[in-house]
Amino acid sequence: MPRTKREDETLVARILRAKPPLFWWFLANTLALCLAILSWVLFLNVFQTPDNPRNYKILEWLGRLEPIEAFTALNAPKGDALSPPTLYKKYYNLTENDRKLLNKLLLKNYISNLDDTTLNTYIQGQYRILQTRPLTEQDVISNGIAIQAQALVKPDDFHPETPYLVLIEFILPGTSNSATDPYTISKGDLLQINKNPFHGSVLHVERIDRPGDEPLISLTVVPLVYETPFTTPSGAKFKMTPPEHINLEARFPIFKAN
Repeated sequence: MPRTKREDETLVARILRAKPPLFWWFLANTLALCLAILSWVLFLNVFQTPDNPRNYKILEWLGRLEPIEAFTALNAPKGDALSPPTLYKKYYNLTENDRKLLNKLLLKNYISNLDDTTLNTYIQGQYRILQTRPLTEQDVISNGIAIQAQALVKPDDFHPETPYLVLIEFILPGTSNSATDPYTISKGDLLQINKNPFHGSVLHVERIDRPGDEPLISLTVVPLVYETPFTTPSGAKFKMTPPEHINLEARFPIFKAN
């Protein structure tokens, strides 16, 4: 027996014929609204988490990424300037998860020009230089140099300063690579760091465990104020400039542990 036209209809055709036009209008508008809400949520996430490498690239591509600000000594973000022993005490007891969260927030705050200064901490004290190197594209900041130094602390008024359990990686953005020449900065040179003039702010915290010994705390530090050239222990002066790009896929610490 031959099939009728009604029997040859597909399931989709039967559904389309059974539903009134108003239903399809309502469905189309509902889908459009859902897509609009999804787009808004995703777009909001991009702006709220600029520390996500993908979101950072999107904001950079859209031209909506705020450049790293060169603060002045008068408008620098609020933050306590801590000595090496106080820095060690502050970060020593953090668990691995606490450090990961802290580092995520510190990086996000830096990218956002420290809109939230709650976690901002400046370093100060006397440090002995261990090594230097130029920055590369694999580093969080690709242009400039980095100085690794160890804190020196006087145990009491009767003894000289001795090496302490705090290391710093002081990033100097925009500084010429020639600053790493041995005659400019040498291993063993002393570096006196105060809050002024550079306002060196903690960007990243690492704990370096050592078998049979107390762990080290390594702090990656960036200047927030660029008004004054950096003066090396030899007296050479080098201009610094805020970084134009942040590599969020870079690994910390900048100097590998020995």
